Amino acid sequence: GGMKIKALGGGRGSFLLEMNGQKLLFDPVLTDCKELRPENVHKEIDFVFLTSDREEFFHEPTIARMNLAKTNFVVTAKVAEKLSRQMAMKMEVLNPGPDAAIQIV
Repeated sequence: GGMKIKALGGGRGSFLLEMNGQKLLFDPVLTDCKELRPENVHKEIDFVFLTSDREEFFHEPTIARMNLAKTNFVVTAKVAEKLSRQMAMKMEVLNPGPDAAIQIV
């Protein structure tokens, strides 16, 4: 096992979490990132978490360059609204609150 957390890209909340062979990318800001290009996210990352529809978390320039049809997203309801208009296909919506949970298989 083990867990590795790494700041990635330019956002203050943009980071990669690697755990048990899974790569989870949070609130990516990858416009100037040499390590991971937005166009390759669907190939290299298992799940992309978008925690808010606010600009600092939902980085339009990064998301616009991602392959939205092939990327697995875990998102809030507001983010789901925005992404569905952009043709994202693979989304799990996490509702707010202490009992909110999703199971990703």
